[in-house]
Parts: sequence; structure tokens; C-alpha cells
Amino acid sequence: SVNTNKPDLTGPRLLSAAIINPSDLVLTFDETLEKSLSINSFSISPAALITSASCTSISLREVKLKLNESLAERQLYTITINSLFDCAGNAIQENYNHFTFALPEVGEMGDLVISEILFNPYPGSVDFVEIYNLSEKYVNLKNWSFANQNEDSIYNEKEITVSDLIIAPKTYLVFSSNTKAVINLYPGSIEGNFFQTTLPSMNDDEGSIVLLQESQEVIDALYYSDKFHNPLLKDDEGVSLERIAFLEPTQNPNNWRSANA
Repeated sequence: SVNTNKPDLTGPRLLSAAIINPSDLVLTFDETLEKSLSINSFSISPAALITSASCTSISLREVKLKLNESLAERQLYTITINSLFDCAGNAIQENYNHFTFALPEVGEMGDLVISEILFNPYPGSVDFVEIYNLSEKYVNLKNWSFANQNEDSIYNEKEITVSDLIIAPKTYLVFSSNTKAVINLYPGSIEGNFFQTTLPSMNDDEGSIVLLQESQEVIDALYYSDKFHNPLLKDDEGVSLERIAFLEPTQNPNNWRSANA
């Protein structure tokens, strides 16, 4: 097996596009690229002129693009790559040569809300928390956290991610420790709206869940209870609580209802 010839016949894939400042973009790939790069290999839509392209890591898996002007806020961009090769000479894979991104803004209280929670899952399943972006902002959830709260005390804080995670305007994201387990319970789910992370503990009868910004500002908080469920339910195991109105107070018990089967 040591002497077997195993040539690299697979082209690189674009994994992410991260904005490090309004005029600099860093692209991450899954394998080592050729050393010589051309700005003509990259194009951004809506049009943004690229002035330079250079590898920024020793592994040659990251490319920094410099733009001639700052990107606009609240605008979704798409970068497309052609004629880019790995060190073995394979061209970038056609289905993995583009990525959408946006200039993130700081999320504030009222921008994002808790929209659904499951705190008493079926045996073998897990809790989940769903949030909704009410605003027109593209918000980066990097270094944000979920936590529990007791009066004014925040505890059991769990960081969502240390990488860029953008939630677009008017969209949902669902967080759980096992996304596949949740998706299996909801066959109509959109897999791209799920993100696997560690959540703080949520008791089966009552408790709290808090969404914290990177600066530790509370963005939204819910003290929940199984009494929020429809009283006609014989068993609320596996039944989530859904928010009825985004603009009504989170803590209003009448603003929550038991999810339909």
C-alpha cells in the first residue's frame, strides 16, 4: 500500500467566504491551491472590483481578496471562481465554486427573537431552540451564546460558534446538539436552517433560555413553563412551543402555543 500510486484527481472546493473588513474578503478551500493566483479567476456579483488576490496561509488553503471599495450593508453578494487549480493541477469543482455572503451588522435587542423551543423531547431525541431574524440586517452569530437566567443572573453559558455564522433577514435558524435527530422528527425541515451546537440545559417542566450577543447583551430571553402548552394535551412530550407573534413580548404566556403534530 505504501508504493501504490494514489494521484489527486479531485479539484478544490470553496468552503466559506468571510468578510474581515468592508474591503477585504477571505476565502477558505478544502485543499492546497496553486501558488500563482490571478484576480481574473474571481468575480463578485453585484459587481465589486477585485484589486488583488493572495494566499494568506502556509497551507495555501486561504485566499485574501482586496476590493477597491467597501461592500454595501444589507446587500447579498455572490462570489464565483473559475480557472482556479489545486497544487496537482485539478480545476475547482463546478458545484463548489461559488458562495453567497453579506457584510454583517451588529445585532441588537429586537433584531432577533426566540421563535420556538422544545424542552421536553422524546426519549432518544434532543432539545432545540429556534430563532428568527426580524430585522433587515445580516447578523453574524460568531461568539454569541445561549444561556440560562435566574432573575438578573446569567449562568450555564454555551457559545454557539467561534466561526462566522450569518443569519439573513427574515430567516430562521434552529440550534440543537443533534440536528439529525431533530430533522428526523420534522421531515419537512430545510436542512440548511439547522446548526449543531451545545445548548444549556432546559428542564422538562420549566426553565429559561437566553440569547446573548458577543458583548453579553441580552438579545432575547424566555422563562418557559409546561403550563404554556394547550391544556387539552394529554402529554406534552415531544411537543414544542411556538411563538405566535414576533412583535408581542417574548415573556407573554399567551404569545406561545403548542405545536401541531
